[in-house]
Amino acid sequence: MTNVWNSPFSPQGSIPCGIAATKAASNLSPAQLAGEFAGREFDADLLRDLPSDVDPCGENGEFHTFVYAGPGLREPVPHERGPLVVRDGRFVYCDLVETASR
Repeated sequence: MTNVWNSPFSPQGSIPCGIAATKAASNLSPAQLAGEFAGREFDADLLRDLPSDVDPCGENGEFHTFVYAGPGLREPVPHERGPLVVRDGRFVYCDLVETASR
């Protein structure tokens, strides 16, 4: 599997490396992925639950992620999940709210 930069990537491999991500903006139409996936943690459970026709990296525009912790960040980005909202009558988002650093 490759990502948009055409380099090898395994979504399963990113989890043990300490990368933490939330499906911040699913930016999906229900025809691609059910709205309840919006806001879920990017983890082994999510990868298991994805329908077989959905790219686990979201390379076909099924979803977008927000990486809030990992080797490339000095510290985790403080945030809270906001409500799920539908925009433009078809895109499902889980808004994120910035919180104070701890």
